[in-house]
Amino acid sequence: MIWLPAARREEELRELAQHLELLAADHRAQGLDDQAAAAAAVAGFGPPERTAHELRAAWLRGVTALARRYLVFFLLYGGVVLAVNLAVAVAIGADTTLRWWQSGSPTLLLPLVFIAADARRRLMARRRRP
Repeated sequence: MIWLPAARREEELRELAQHLELLAADHRAQGLDDQAAAAAAVAGFGPPERTAHELRAAWLRGVTALARRYLVFFLLYGGVVLAVNLAVAVAIGADTTLRWWQSGSPTLLLPLVFIAADARRRLMARRRRP
């Protein structure tokens, strides 16, 4: 799980340990000794490779969904702002062919400010988690 950030990796490992302990407790309740219960819990949980693959797939789905959301925001926000800027320029009779970059540059940069602020907020929230 080296692909996970350290805090998230520790959180996932703690959760896996809790699940394994619950499975072992169930096996102990059925009469198995501690060592046999632990072995049965690990066997019942499945191969570690499959568990790692499922965790990685879930993490990638979350990262991909976030990237997709940022891209949609970037395109929609930028498109709306650019369309409004060009509509105003045409309405007042400004020459839009020579100055497209003046309205285009802020249109491209401003959504990045919002995206960076959201990414920073998410990162700080993760760091504050116990």
